[in-house]
Amino acid sequence: FKQKTAYEIGVRLVGSEMCIRDRYITIPSSIMPRHRIISIFYFGWMHMTETKRPFKLFFTSLVVLVCILLLVVGLRSILNSTITMGSAQISTVTPTSFPTEITDGKGVTMRLVPAGDFIMGRDKGLDQEKPAHTVTLDDFYMDVYEVTQARYKECVSSGVCSEPKDIPNIDSFYREPDHPMTNVDWYQSQTYCEWRGARLPTEAEWEKAARGTDGRTYPWGEEIDSTYADYGDAVGGTSAVGAYEKNISPYGMYDMAGNVWEWTSEPLVPYPGNQGPQNYYRESERALRGGTWYHGEPAILNTTFRYASFPEDEEHYIGFRCAISADLAANIPVTVLPVPVESVSLTLKMKKDDIPIY
Repeated sequence: FKQKTAYEIGVRLVGSEMCIRDRYITIPSSIMPRHRIISIFYFGWMHMTETKRPFKLFFTSLVVLVCILLLVVGLRSILNSTITMGSAQISTVTPTSFPTEITDGKGVTMRLVPAGDFIMGRDKGLDQEKPAHTVTLDDFYMDVYEVTQARYKECVSSGVCSEPKDIPNIDSFYREPDHPMTNVDWYQSQTYCEWRGARLPTEAEWEKAARGTDGRTYPWGEEIDSTYADYGDAVGGTSAVGAYEKNISPYGMYDMAGNVWEWTSEPLVPYPGNQGPQNYYRESERALRGGTWYHGEPAILNTTFRYASFPEDEEHYIGFRCAISADLAANIPVTVLPVPVESVSLTLKMKKDDIPIY
């Protein structure tokens, strides 16, 4: 207490004793400090009654007592919080609670691409890749592998999807069930994804899934040769999905460079702030990503490279994979279902003039 207050009350502690107007009362050391405080105010009250000044001193003492009690309660709360932290009862806060890997209702494995910013495009690339700019996306899932012949055949068998056109021998076409599905146009690809409760990915979703947030050149990093991906007509056609173990993106997707071009959901339009020639862009076409098994230029396999084709085009170098917003996939079972496939070799040939780059 302040000196004046202590004088008016006439109470002070001396060691383990309490003095009231030169009258000492022994307080046993076993008494808790808070009990000593109560004792002080009790005997202080007795003194105030004797000196005929009870009311002023009573209210002064009451205010002081309330402040002390509040201080004690606050200290105890801080102490309890410290104990809780020390016993490792704090849960880690994560941006999302979505599982890293799921399977959709058709048993197809999908991987999570977490929400957040990433750099889309690049300033040192071709005109259609410029400028580098920040894009923010919500959580979404994307197929680990390109849609295979076996998976697409399931949709055809269900009566929802249609067969590829202009295939002389359709039974022979499906003899490579673990290879990416080709010869389907943009509409057929979208129908398949909708059959699974999903959709085609946007350009931004595709690029983030392939590139991550560190601005890498290829899904796996910066180096490239024939051991990383199926490109440059090295094997004479498509490869089984996942055959190139190095060809994996930061989020666990395979074959996002090479093998087949992949449809996206959007038309090819210039990026905001693009100052290059505008005749490359056609809203009637749909953007393609990832490069293909035929072309030998590594730049085409770049995670930022953009190409396009008319949505009605059905080519044996174009495939696709599906995506779904994470909030829509929240109730999908997490069990991964293996897909039995057979390895049968079928070589697809094409002319070098079939795909103009520009």
